[in-house]
This record gives sequence, C-alpha cells and structure tokens, in this order.
Amino acid sequence: MESPRNYSPKTIELYGNNLKYFCEYLRNSELLGQIPIDVILTSISTLGLEKYFKSLQNNDLADSTVRNREASLREFFVWLTTAKASKVRTESGWPRRYMTRKPRRKMPRFITKKQFIQLAGALNHESQRCVLHFMYETGLRVSEVPRVMKNDIDLLQGFDESFEYLPLLIRGSKGSGKAHVKERYALISRAVFARVQRYHSTALYRFSGGNAIKPAFLNTQRRDLTAKAIQKMISDARGACRLSSWNHQSSSLTSWYSAVDTPRRMGE
Repeated sequence: MESPRNYSPKTIELYGNNLKYFCEYLRNSELLGQIPIDVILTSISTLGLEKYFKSLQNNDLADSTVRNREASLREFFVWLTTAKASKVRTESGWPRRYMTRKPRRKMPRFITKKQFIQLAGALNHESQRCVLHFMYETGLRVSEVPRVMKNDIDLLQGFDESFEYLPLLIRGSKGSGKAHVKERYALISRAVFARVQRYHSTALYRFSGGNAIKPAFLNTQRRDLTAKAIQKMISDARGACRLSSWNHQSSSLTSWYSAVDTPRRMGE
C-alpha cells in the first residue's frame, strides 16, 4: 500500500501500532468497552483523549513515547475531518497545542574507546572488525552500511594524499518512503580508509564474485551484509564481552581514529 505522504514502511508501521494501542485502551475501558470502536473514534472528546494520554504518563512511559503516540493520533483525527474520511468528525478534538508534556532533549548516547576495543576484541573475523571500525568512525546507521558500495570507497583514491579525512557519500536512511534515501557525506580518516582497502584486497573479498556494483562489506559467508546481520553481530559481541545494554541502532558513534587501525590491535 502506498503512503499518501510517501512515509517509509517503518513509519507506517509505527503509526499503525500507535493507533492499535489506542484502540486496545478503548476496548479495555470499563466506561467505553461496550461501545463499538468506530463510534468512539467519531465521537470521543478532547477530555477523553487527555484521559488516555494521562494514563500513558501514569504508566511511566517516557515523555518522548507519549508525545510520539499523540502525534500519530493527532494526525489520524485530523484526517477523520477530511473528505477522504467522509468527514466522520466535524473537528479533530485537538487544541492548537499538544496535550502531552514536551520531551526533554537528551544527549546522544555513545560508546567509549574502552567499550569499542572490548566489542572489537569479541569479534572473530577481520571483516567484522573492519565493519565495526567503519561504523564507529563514520557514525552510520546499521541500515546505511549495506548501501555503501566498493566503488564509493574506490572513488576516495582520487583525493590528494594531503587530505587526512575524506568525504564519503552516504545513502542515508532518513529519506521519505521505501524507495527514497537522503544522500549526505561522512568523513572517513585515511587510517580507516586504508583498513577498508586492505579488506578489499583479501582473497575472501576479491573472490566473492557478485555484480559489478559490489557492496563494500560482505558477511563471513561472502554474501551481502544486511542490517539485521550487523545488529546480530554487535549484539553477540556485546554479550561475549558482557557490556551493559547499548542500543547500537540509535546510538551516536563517536569518532576515534588511531588506536584500532591495525588488525593486530584488533585481536588477531
């Protein structure tokens, strides 16, 4: 199904889940549980909506989660007032402002140099350590790494050797819609660039076959590396070295360029 605003599939799923949570709340309500959901959606008042968000806050959900659910419902209730929804509501029920508390912005989470060395040391293959080092330096999301092609790395050879940091094209995951990406540039140091080149010169990589446009990173079975495989790789490494919980999908990865350059220092 195409999204009218060209939202990504993950955004559509998130909005759908937020609406589902609201419907479950209505269904479990002692006061409203016997009324059909469709009827409630067309008639619930601002006071009824505020009561729902208050219940979320009382359940100790994070302010950011509550605000996210309100944003989804707000857009849905506005849509119910449009011709596409047959104008089943005369007004959305929302005032001009949000009903929930504004979330406080948090500092990005990151892993320390010591934690990174522990993670890298828990990996068994240089190809895995190379990916981890690449992500740590460039700050790429796991979903963006499979979009980096060998040709993108090769193009960096055209820069003068006086450049200590090189601009690498990234096909980002923040574009709208399934088929859209938002391009940007990330800096990669000469040290990490050289490490990726060494990985590309290995027999494991060179004899993997594939198309002319080849991913910059492959898994240990010489197949295309996926976002799920990267997540599992990091999760397994974290478990092996007993690091405390760290969300590698959303964490900000700080740059660190020197201490893990050579494979020998990475545990080989």
